[in-house]
Amino acid sequence: MRSFFLAIILGLAVVSSSAQGFYGGVIGGLVFSQVDGDDYGGYRKIGIQGGFYVRYEFNEKMSLTTKLRYVPKGSFFKGDRNQSRFKISLHYIDLPVSVGYQIFENFELSAGLSLGVLSKYQVEDATGVIPNDKLYYKRFDINGLIGTLYHITENISVSLEYAYSLSPINKRLKPQRNNLLLTSLRYRF
Repeated sequence: MRSFFLAIILGLAVVSSSAQGFYGGVIGGLVFSQVDGDDYGGYRKIGIQGGFYVRYEFNEKMSLTTKLRYVPKGSFFKGDRNQSRFKISLHYIDLPVSVGYQIFENFELSAGLSLGVLSKYQVEDATGVIPNDKLYYKRFDINGLIGTLYHITENISVSLEYAYSLSPINKRLKPQRNNLLLTSLRYRF
């Protein structure tokens, strides 16, 4: 699995350095997440995302971007002394693809889809870790994405994205869906 991701990263670097209109870079930032359907609201679970991106610019206004990134998802709730603690930790490798449209100089809107592959998960409540065989989380998560991107310089940009699961993320529990706000800083090679 590691060699597969290494091959993708090297391929992205070669394409971005040799093809006109293509370029790539690194991406990192914060993820604020919640799981709709777990009875606890709020973007209380905070994690760090990171990865690589490749972008193709069709013209001055339109672009296509794909990323390969690690994204932690889940939810977190810690009540006062009389309430329980609850935490869902879902670790995904995400492959989003989005189309961007520049509406002002250095500012664009984007929309797309993301395929997430669940690599590891854990759920805890007040009694401790719940055994994985009782949870049945799905291996794949398809998300709809909308976002904004602001180019600070030619090589540095910041973005804000909203992502939401298009189908439930589990097989046995009541329907749950990932609900994310992602902030990121991008550096172009």
